[in-house]
Amino acid sequence: MNGNREQESFLRSAAGYATLALLAGYAAVVHHGLGPLPDGPIEWWTPREFLIRGGWITALEDRPLLGVAAFGAPAALLCALVFAATRSALARTAAVACVLATMLFGFYGLRPPGPGIWRFFGWRGSGVMVGLALTLAATAMSPVLARSWLRLPAPARVLVYLPVFAAVVVVLRNVTGTDATLRFAISPWPVVPLFGMTIGCVAILGVILGMACAAFSCAPGESGRSGLKMAGGLLAAVLLPALWFKLWHDDFPLRGMIAISVVGAVFIAGVLLRAEAGGGLRARGRHLAWGFALALIPLLAGEALAGFDYSRTREGAARQLIDALGAYYEQHEEYPEELTQLVEGGFIDEVPRPKIGFGFLGRQEFEYQSFGISYNLEFSSPDWVQCAYNPSWSEESYDDDEDFEDEPDDVEPAADGETALDESWSCPSSPPELW
Repeated sequence: MNGNREQESFLRSAAGYATLALLAGYAAVVHHGLGPLPDGPIEWWTPREFLIRGGWITALEDRPLLGVAAFGAPAALLCALVFAATRSALARTAAVACVLATMLFGFYGLRPPGPGIWRFFGWRGSGVMVGLALTLAATAMSPVLARSWLRLPAPARVLVYLPVFAAVVVVLRNVTGTDATLRFAISPWPVVPLFGMTIGCVAILGVILGMACAAFSCAPGESGRSGLKMAGGLLAAVLLPALWFKLWHDDFPLRGMIAISVVGAVFIAGVLLRAEAGGGLRARGRHLAWGFALALIPLLAGEALAGFDYSRTREGAARQLIDALGAYYEQHEEYPEELTQLVEGGFIDEVPRPKIGFGFLGRQEFEYQSFGISYNLEFSSPDWVQCAYNPSWSEESYDDDEDFEDEPDDVEPAADGETALDESWSCPSSPPELW
């Protein structure tokens, strides 16, 4: 009897992995069929756009949402078969990632005017979509992954978790949207860390937090279930996803918060309907809480390091240069052509670098343009901001015959009647909000 069960379990698992391989192959076909031909050499992994060129999907052209549904439905079916055949957390997570990737391929492959955005980014576009799918899938499946992780011995847990933690922190700290020299900047907009992690993953984690709250509040205690406890817990669980997202993004619009609460309520209902009473709900709550914590910790660490880099570069390294440039101007009545002249003149020991990201993964330099009596100093900050600085100036800085008819609107008369403009940053003292 045991032998038959083991054989049946083996066959089901093998069928699950075979279905996963089929699903991955299907996602690859969609990628190659809808993705644009590269401008350069064609590699094995580059798209061929044969589905578009063959005219097989004329009805879906310029209708990306319909394309997402058409190409995503078979992927979702195969994903469901993977879930039915195997309980492997990794296999299920990979299946969800394949579905999300397929949907992204469908959207950007059919998005008007065709795969133009994808073509512009080339291999980076494919990398962004795959990375985004993996990131969102891993976060959504974090309670399932946590359940398997908790079965491991303590040393194995550390060995498994550390690479994941390091990868998330490196991506959040080292990706900017404006500096191509950083190795992890795979698109002009850092889609994976910005839209994937700090928006998509945060929203998913809010839903998971609400689900955990619902599971714990509805699980009976030693004295049984309390109706007041259940009602209060469920209300808090429904509100938690939106409040959690609001905590991360303070100016997030109200309609977005309502949408997150509605999605959270649907998943909360799913947890309560599927979990067994008593111990089942408590176990589900523990797995949800562990998944939430394991996914959140590297997000917090990466965001904290990115914010630290932003502040110390803007207020530290950049301020060193600004002060040295000011001293140079006082002596020469013009700004230097190159920053190295500050070192040659003894105004600074060395030209500092922006302190963004892990230095061994890519080192930036300040971008400097001299305009004689003014200058522009820039650096690429974490996430998506390009910080630029301009010094203060007054009308006295210009020749008497200079034309000031086209002054900027924000120029105000100085106390002594001269026209003046204070020093300015294009970026605030802390990273700006997105909304």
